[in-house]
Amino acid sequence: MKRNEEKVAVYKYIIWGIIFVTLFCIFANSSTRDFFSKLSEIHKLKKNIAQMTAENEKFEKRLNYLKTKPKEMEKAVKADLNYVAENEVVYIFEEPEQDNTEDKNEN
Repeated sequence: MKRNEEKVAVYKYIIWGIIFVTLFCIFANSSTRDFFSKLSEIHKLKKNIAQMTAENEKFEKRLNYLKTKPKEMEKAVKADLNYVAENEVVYIFEEPEQDNTEDKNEN
C-alpha cells in the first residue's frame, strides 16, 4: 500500500516538473514575450480607437448643430478662435492678484 502512495507521489512530481518545464519554455522564449507584448499593445490601441471614435462622434454632432444655427456658429467662432468682426470692440477683464501681505501682518 505504501509503495503505491510513493508511486503516486513520484508521478505527481513528474507531472508538475513537466508542466513547469513546458511553461518555462513557452514564456522564456523571446518570440512568446513579443507576442504577448504586441497583444497588449493591440488592446491599448483598440481602446484608444474607441475613445477617438466617441470623441469624433461628439465633434460631428456639434458641427451639425452649428451648421443649422448660424448665430451659434458665430458665437462658437468668436469664443473658440478669438474672432472679432468689423466694428466690434472686445473688452477683456482680468482678475486682480490677491495681496498676501495681510497674512504676513497677522503673524
